[in-house]
Amino acid sequence: MCSPTCAGVFLLLLGILGGFIVPFFGLFPFIAGCILACGCCGGSKGGCVKCISITGIIFAVIGLIIFVAIGAWIGTMTQQFCDYTAMAVQAGCDPAMVAQMNEAMAQYTGDNVTSVAADMGCDIVADQLNEGCGWVATLGAVMIAIPSIYEILVVVLFTAALCGIKNEEESGGGVAMSGIVMNKQ
Repeated sequence: MCSPTCAGVFLLLLGILGGFIVPFFGLFPFIAGCILACGCCGGSKGGCVKCISITGIIFAVIGLIIFVAIGAWIGTMTQQFCDYTAMAVQAGCDPAMVAQMNEAMAQYTGDNVTSVAADMGCDIVADQLNEGCGWVATLGAVMIAIPSIYEILVVVLFTAALCGIKNEEESGGGVAMSGIVMNKQ
């Protein structure tokens, strides 16, 4: 079983990794990992480790809820945005609208090149819109998946720290270091 010190080291690493994902993302796991790894709570026993672990679990669950909500919002709004934009492209590429533009440009320039350019432009815009909507939908899924995996790992490590306290209390307490068990007097 993982001791609070061991969990602290892994939380420290996850805190650094979380800082690369979102700057404030890994702040609490980083701070908690430092406290648990150095034994600043008066050893690995006591209420401080329990308090840090429970607070870390609560913050991780809140963070998970926030990122799932953001990802779901992006996914929902992507569909609405893409639908409205597709309607605008359809309206702009309506054959009657293209015919009016062609007539106006023919009067101005004297040739019929506008309709071909409008058809090509409408095809390009429709393709780019479909690709862009796919990317934004993927962003919404990534906003749910990556923070979910991260926060679940954080919850598991804080739970391991809590379980490590119980195991150390059952085994007589103390922190094992280099094969020597140090007991508080």
